[in-house]
Amino acid sequence: MLGLRGLIVVVVLFLLGCAIGLSAWKLKAGVAVGENANGIFTVRRITMPITIAGEGSIESVQNKDLVCPCEGQNTIRTIVNEGTTVKAGDVICELDTSQINKELQRVLLETKKCESDVTWATEQVTIQESKNSADFESAQVELRLAELSLREYTEGTFPQKLAEATKDVEIAKRALARKQQELLETRALHVRGFATAADIDKDEQELAEKENLLDKKNTDLRVLTEFTHEKEVAQNQDKLSQAKNKLERVKGENASQMAQKHADLTTKTGLLEINRSQLEHWQKQLDAATIKAPIDGIVVYGSSVERFMREQPIGPGSRVFEQQLIVRIPDTTTMKAKLPVGEANVFKLEDAEAKAYRAQITVAGLAAPIGGKVKRVSVLPDNQQMWWDPDKKNYPVDIELDETPAGLKPGMKAQIKLSLRTLKDVVAVPAAALYTDGNQAFVFIGEKNGARPVPVKIGESNETHVQITEGLSGGESIWLLGPGQGRRLLEAAGMSQNATPATRPAGVPLQVPAQAPPTAHAAPA
Repeated sequence: MLGLRGLIVVVVLFLLGCAIGLSAWKLKAGVAVGENANGIFTVRRITMPITIAGEGSIESVQNKDLVCPCEGQNTIRTIVNEGTTVKAGDVICELDTSQINKELQRVLLETKKCESDVTWATEQVTIQESKNSADFESAQVELRLAELSLREYTEGTFPQKLAEATKDVEIAKRALARKQQELLETRALHVRGFATAADIDKDEQELAEKENLLDKKNTDLRVLTEFTHEKEVAQNQDKLSQAKNKLERVKGENASQMAQKHADLTTKTGLLEINRSQLEHWQKQLDAATIKAPIDGIVVYGSSVERFMREQPIGPGSRVFEQQLIVRIPDTTTMKAKLPVGEANVFKLEDAEAKAYRAQITVAGLAAPIGGKVKRVSVLPDNQQMWWDPDKKNYPVDIELDETPAGLKPGMKAQIKLSLRTLKDVVAVPAAALYTDGNQAFVFIGEKNGARPVPVKIGESNETHVQITEGLSGGESIWLLGPGQGRRLLEAAGMSQNATPATRPAGVPLQVPAQAPPTAHAAPA
């Protein structure tokens, strides 16, 4: 006998042969591209709602994940049954604490010893600090005196000497100018015979003396500003630097003298802090071993949430590691709907949060649909559930429910319809009447002798209709196309791929021979 597998193969081969034979019979019987078994559609202006519909799910707005808070590997001692409804504060799970209690007692004894050692080391530090205080104050006074000496010279002595030297230069310049004027006057009197050559020689000699005096005063001023001032400043700064160094040296000596005292205190204090930290750590571990519900909700085990944990389900006696998910508690008081929207439609939801698009959510078992509004559109696609089709992109859309009916649970399937806007008085055709070739779209108008392709420009669309912005005005009778019929109609009309007109004699219309005229379909209201 063939068996079940052989029987399936025979049936598949039989059905495949029937399909091939049927296709050959249709071609032989003359099923041409002009035949239209789907009917025609009369174009007219309609009110067209723009919607996005699909199957989504109900989820909780807020989930609280309870992970294992205790380090290492732990054993679950008790845990409530999955699906239990709990209140905030209820005990969800208890972990075994025998090892935690042992560590807690050990650290408690070590902490008491460290507290006694710290008290003794603190008294030794206090004694050493009193001795070092006097040395430090003396070094501070010496530093203060050096600072005052530097300020005394830079702000008092030097400005005074600089003013005197500058004044002497100005006096010498004025005396030289007067003597130069006197020499000119003497020479003028000598020309007229009122002064002798001796008078001129005398004035010239006195002029040379004034010039020498001016040079001397300029030299004194330059020596003061370029040499004496820098020397005095350097000497005072050196004294200041030595005072600062002495202060730092005293600090270092004091620190050195207290090094053993502080080192001993620091060591003992550090040991005390370590033991206190360990004591606090183990106390927190003991408290955390009793896991309580942070909110009201339903208990869902971590092994039911995460796929990789399903081989080791959560339960009493099972082993869990630190930060491993034990329980998830969805908050069932406030729920939301989530709709995956394909990338072909997600652009319609631009600025969705501000526009607050409305939604209608239908859940099996509820008497009436639930209203809602779009709260968030994900900026990235979620492909976790489409591993078999990685090229498909779905963007999760969160919908805030107007109300959360009793009995609504996370994971329930829902039929969701988003209402974006309504186009009034627009030309629209069924999606089945439209054929696209490259960047060009066509409809096919039925005529007496066939179907004529008409290029159109399309606008928005919904699940059933497409808006036509150019190419149709209303009243035309267009064909509803079958699978592959649009391409065959274009080829028969002399149009090549990408909507490029094929070569044909001038004046020959683009028509497709038709069989019996199709049945008219009424346009939707």
